[in-house]
Amino acid sequence: MTLRIATAGKGGVGKTTFTAMMTRALVEKGARPALVVDADPNANLNYYLGVKYDATVSDLRESLKRDQPPSGMSKPDFTALKISEILSENDGYDLLAMGRPEGPGCYCFVNEVLRAAMTRLASKYAVLLVDNEAGLEHLSRRTTDDVDNLFIVSDSSIVALRAAARIKLLSASLELKVKNISLVLNRIKSDAEREAAISSARDIVGKDTQIAAVIPEIAEIGGMLSSGSNVFLLKDFPREILEPLVSPHET
Repeated sequence: MTLRIATAGKGGVGKTTFTAMMTRALVEKGARPALVVDADPNANLNYYLGVKYDATVSDLRESLKRDQPPSGMSKPDFTALKISEILSENDGYDLLAMGRPEGPGCYCFVNEVLRAAMTRLASKYAVLLVDNEAGLEHLSRRTTDDVDNLFIVSDSSIVALRAAARIKLLSASLELKVKNISLVLNRIKSDAEREAAISSARDIVGKDTQIAAVIPEIAEIGGMLSSGSNVFLLKDFPREILEPLVSPHET
């Protein structure tokens, strides 16, 4: 069975960095191969991973609308084949980028292609890890559906925790197929901030909120991209915090 993980959260809380670190944790734990999906139209997960890709799902949209599959091949199989051809293949994981939307407010075709491809491709992988765009739209479009763990990433700010609360509420109201929803508190600077953040999370996100992890602020990350570094080169890597989050038996 494929372990399916998705991340969500307000912009600016370190969600993409968290997803990149989760990718490293997966690879180092031996949960291979993993399919990592950058489902944010403003794709930048690859920079944090230190890899490149040649094309996105959006780049294929016109050909997928126009081209007919070969005789004997279904349209869904043909689509999955075309998607597999643009995967960025790396050590222990493949990266698939969604890319830009079709036009103002129109994501329908790309999202349907992405969902169909993930459904067909995921069975070939030990883990599917999806980095969603910031905010709530991906939930209402059901890009994040049928997953084992949805990690809502937040820092200790009231604004980010309120956004986390809205994401949790919307997930429940849409009756998404998510087995477990939990909160990840990120960029925590001290023990005092940790305790305050946990208390605020209980008050704002909900008393029943499961806090999956509390990740300390990592000084290296601030200048990581400008220095040409990436998460695989981090010396201060919170392995003991992240590895339990990518274990199938934890779902």
